Amino acid sequence: MSTYGNISSTWTSIVFLMAATAFFASACDGISPLEPDARASASRAEPGQPTRVTMMTRNLFVGAAIEEIFSPDLPLAELPFKAAELFGKILATDFTERAAAIAEEVADNRPHVIGLQEVSLFRLQSPSDAIVGGSAPATEPVIDFLAILLDALEAKGLDYEAASSVENFDAEVPMYYPPAGALPFADIRLTDYDVILVRSDVAYSEATGSNYAVNLPVEVAGQSLELERGWTSIRATVRGFTFRFVNTHLEPADFSSEVQVAQAAELLGILSAETAPTVLVGDLNSSPDGTPTPAARSFLEAGFQDSWAPKGDGDTCCQDPSLTSPVSTLEKRFDLVFLRGFQLFEPGVRGSAHAELVGARKSDRTPSGLWPSDHAGVVADLQLPPRAPAR
Repeated sequence: MSTYGNISSTWTSIVFLMAATAFFASACDGISPLEPDARASASRAEPGQPTRVTMMTRNLFVGAAIEEIFSPDLPLAELPFKAAELFGKILATDFTERAAAIAEEVADNRPHVIGLQEVSLFRLQSPSDAIVGGSAPATEPVIDFLAILLDALEAKGLDYEAASSVENFDAEVPMYYPPAGALPFADIRLTDYDVILVRSDVAYSEATGSNYAVNLPVEVAGQSLELERGWTSIRATVRGFTFRFVNTHLEPADFSSEVQVAQAAELLGILSAETAPTVLVGDLNSSPDGTPTPAARSFLEAGFQDSWAPKGDGDTCCQDPSLTSPVSTLEKRFDLVFLRGFQLFEPGVRGSAHAELVGARKSDRTPSGLWPSDHAGVVADLQLPPRAPAR
């Protein structure tokens, strides 16, 4: 394979990537954070005044088509070279640069709560012990998506914190890695998370989450594992209005429609007893029109409402995995913001919901021409009815 002869030069990019992270953390261009007094007033709404709540969903994209590593047709002897090829592509889709673009989206919209999917943590062990039959896990972080994004937000003068997260699949494989020395292999480990970020002026509680009971079984290097997916949740309060915020990433139907539908049914069961207004966001890998599976539509049938206004197609998936396509290739609406219990769509209610795409325009690309992710994000802005004055 011709790419393998060039792969060794890619590894120096790890040092560059980590240095670039530090640069963005110290950059000072951007907007000023809310002053303390403004934050205090933002947490309260005067009676008779409307309450505005803004939320966002964003799939960060791991950076390459990592499903290639799970192919049953991949010979064991080629696994380290395929892992090196994919990791080179992950470095090329530079998350530090992409995180700066995503932070710009957040700065433009100031969402109170953000649901993130494909929040990746890469860890390295060099030299490899797996190549000689060892089983010690890699522990040295080399790319930490959450830390990079939080640094990029801080560089924009934004104050967000991780309020809740769930650890999903955790996979490690040997990788061709010339810097390791005489035995040129290292172990590369990927751990996937779903994370909820909250703005500093948002009170929250009951942070929880879990993996689904049904997940996709795969085989890597002769070992069986499950590609675990999950959901995470908090109870958030904005200007005195409390709601449950739930974030998830369902299995792609291309891998298993049965697993995806089972995960959606499980989450619906978990939320069936919830009486508070609820926001469900995430990459459902299913469209509200019932394609390619009924997973997303099942939430609408259970009483959720789609925040997307009937304008434009709202497509959010998917860009070419290289993220370098000169034109957008989004053609499916998989990234969704669903609402239940808000009564914004009822006649006579003085409230509204408005949703917009972010990261979908050519002007949203990074300076080097990368799309911020292979998905577009969605920002939903809710104008809630005024609260009645106390008597």
